[in-house]
Amino acid sequence: MSNNQHKFLIVYPLTVGEIPRALSMLAAVLKKEGFEVKTAVNTFKKPLRVPDYVNIAKEWGATHVGISMYTLQVLEAYEIAKAMKEIGVTVVLGGAHPSSHPVEGIQHGADIVVRGEGEDTLKELCRFWKGEKVETSNRSMTMLTAENMDKANENFAMKRVNETSASRKLEEKIPEELIENDLSKIKSITFRDEKTGKIISTPPRTLIGKLDDLPTPVHDIFDDDAFTVNGVVRDHHRLYTTRGCPGRCTYCNSGVFGSKIRVYSPDTIVERIREVVNEHGITNFNIADDNFTSKKSHVEGMCNAIKREFPDVTWRVNSRVDMVNPEMLAMMKDAGCYMISYGIES
Repeated sequence: MSNNQHKFLIVYPLTVGEIPRALSMLAAVLKKEGFEVKTAVNTFKKPLRVPDYVNIAKEWGATHVGISMYTLQVLEAYEIAKAMKEIGVTVVLGGAHPSSHPVEGIQHGADIVVRGEGEDTLKELCRFWKGEKVETSNRSMTMLTAENMDKANENFAMKRVNETSASRKLEEKIPEELIENDLSKIKSITFRDEKTGKIISTPPRTLIGKLDDLPTPVHDIFDDDAFTVNGVVRDHHRLYTTRGCPGRCTYCNSGVFGSKIRVYSPDTIVERIREVVNEHGITNFNIADDNFTSKKSHVEGMCNAIKREFPDVTWRVNSRVDMVNPEMLAMMKDAGCYMISYGIES
């Protein structure tokens, strides 16, 4: 099958009023690998239900459907997965809930669950789907059974150990009959082996270290009208400057981006701000990082860059009360920060 025959529909069943920017990153990976990309996002302005997603997939000729989901949409997402399988497309689940309960996702109809950060895993899956040789990221050629995957996620969720440690102690060598399956060479996925019918999970991959190396997000995959209010397309004001959070809040699932802080360089963020200011006239931004103030040097670099390049821009962030100090707050205010949303830690 040639590249132009691969069509990937990204489904987002959570009802939103703003563009879900995380999908832009995944779409960038897919397009770089030669896939056509389309989104079906459930919005307040244009609500979608299970039959709507299926009709979009059929009319567009989707070959693959990726469902980005939270626990809140789990029942509807599994209905969508089942309906998509009935029309013969490959179904992939990703996001917070599938990362925590990947075996459940396979049991409810998905072909593959992508756990944690999706960009590198999706790139390898694209090459698998195109029939190309899969470079082995799972060099140890180990796996987790369905039972052990559940145990690993339980240990990780209870914050006793990190994800890699939780997995490593439960991994076992891949049986000979599974080694021929290229999917077993790709880290951070869960799938049902076609030969044996067993649900297996490959070990978690290392978190992406250099965020600047990720493809530039693409924004032409959305129906702008579904997000337009009073002539303004909502969510061009949202920025991400870091991934990860060192917090250990019991209510939070940090399984997607992990606890290690990774940052975009100030230069990368400045170019994104410049693009939005020039194209949309927006000067008020929401820095939507889990915890913007986790790394003092990053805060200082961002404040200096924004103050130097965009003295009239204002912005707001998320943080924790134990990760700020008076000097940092003064620096942020001086650079245009006008609001901080503090989490309630537990």
